[in-house]
Amino acid sequence: MQDLGFWILNDVHWIKSNPMPNFKGVRFTNATETLIWAVKNKKVKNYTFNYEEMKKYNHGKQMRNDWYFAICNGTERLKDEKGVKIHSTQKPLILLERIVLASTKKVI
Repeated sequence: MQDLGFWILNDVHWIKSNPMPNFKGVRFTNATETLIWAVKNKKVKNYTFNYEEMKKYNHGKQMRNDWYFAICNGTERLKDEKGVKIHSTQKPLILLERIVLASTKKVI
């Protein structure tokens, strides 16, 4: 990303509390995913980060970059009319909500 001119502000590690096991037993279970938060170039200074909002979700303390959420299952999991998963790597709503709350401005 940096070779393309982007400036990485943070990496966030989604730590899955209930990762899917590796059934073949040929590698480690993928229990994390990395999110990259970047701006178009390092000269950008007016990006949005809702620091105080994030503190609300961390008992009044500065939010860390390790986020613990379960993977999608049950009623949150999107399925077609035959009951087949629509997307193999669907992200949990709570993860997407946190990303949006952390990095966007409220529309009035």
